[in-house]
Formats: sequence, C-alpha cells, structure tokens
Amino acid sequence: MTKNATGVLVTVDIVIPRLAPSGSGWEVVLIQRKKEPYQGLWALPGGHLTPEDASLEAAAQREAQEETGLAIPLDMFQQVHTFEDFEDPRGKYVCLLYVLSKPLGKEACIEAGDDASHVQWFPVDDLQALPYLAFHHIRLLRMALRQMFTSSYHHALGMQPVDVCQCEIKKDTGVGCPNTAYWRYEGIALCPHHMQTFAARTESACIDVPSPSNGCARH
Repeated sequence: MTKNATGVLVTVDIVIPRLAPSGSGWEVVLIQRKKEPYQGLWALPGGHLTPEDASLEAAAQREAQEETGLAIPLDMFQQVHTFEDFEDPRGKYVCLLYVLSKPLGKEACIEAGDDASHVQWFPVDDLQALPYLAFHHIRLLRMALRQMFTSSYHHALGMQPVDVCQCEIKKDTGVGCPNTAYWRYEGIALCPHHMQTFAARTESACIDVPSPSNGCARH
C-alpha cells in the first residue's frame, strides 16, 4: 500500500475488455470482493501501489494478474484518468484508471486470486444490466470504454460516429439500422448492427494472453 505524506492512498483500477465468444460484442472482467469494504459486491480489478512496483503501469499489470490470472503485456496498459477525489469509505484516495489498448481475444480465461472470491466476464452492451459496482466503479467503466471505442472506432469502421437520432431517422424511413437499442458512451451511440460490424472488423487486432496455470473460466 502506498501512502504519501499527506495521508492520501493511491490505487490503480483496470478495465480489461475481451471480444465476446459470440464475436458480436465485448465483455469486461469484474471481480467479486472477498474483503470489506463492499465484501461480496462486484468491482473492477485493482488495488494499492506498493514500493516494489517499478511504475504505475507495472502496478496495474501486477494487480490484473493477481486478481484475474491474466498475464498482460506491460505496454498494453493505457492510463485513462486520475481521480483525485475517489470514493472510498477507508479514507482519501487517488485512483489511477487504466484500460487495455486492445481487447483480449475471445479465448481469454480468468481465475480468481488475491482478494477476489470470484471473477467473471460480463457483457457491456447494456451497462444498466451490470450488477451494482462497488466504489462507484460504473463511472470508471464508462470513461474507460469511451476511450477504448473512440480510439479505435474510426479506424475499424471508416465512418463518422453514429448519432442515435440519425439511426432512428434511417429506421423510420426503412433504411439503415432496424434496431432500437443503443450503446451509449457519452459522445458515441452505436446500435447493435453497427456494434457487430465493429467487433467483426477488430477481431484480428485482439490480443491472446497466456492462460492461468491452475485452470480458468471462459465465462
């Protein structure tokens, strides 16, 4: 645990996406907390910095492997944001949010470790369907997903961001998207048709990582 002279604690939290086994969307890893605070609730993988961590990215890499079993290359961790007023009942925290630069492949599997009692892949096509996340991690998840999609969306689809109203206008005229459900990441709104196309075109860019040595869960 890292604590500076003013008594502020520093943590890293990581959003780890993978291509869903169906190939039509994305999933992220959530852990079920083994300890208080928020014992039994789901959260993003993460934890405290230690004096042994060579860098912030090294801390994120270590926490990801300790809690999920995933051995992710160091250069895949991209910092999203620093929260200086992070919500935690234990005191004042600074939270460093990371997301992987590319999704993991659909065969990526996980195992619970460290202070996680369980780990699981959750689809992110409807964030409101996720379980309640400890530490208000839903805010972190939204921000990280927004960065991931904005950094790869144009390259994958070669098109302008899809506005919800535009999709609905096309639907009403019988042209374009026949769907009415949308992913919303602040400035980005994608209907299921566009998301399936996006996932298919980025599958070749997904990264395969070694499986945990003690067996793993793909679900």
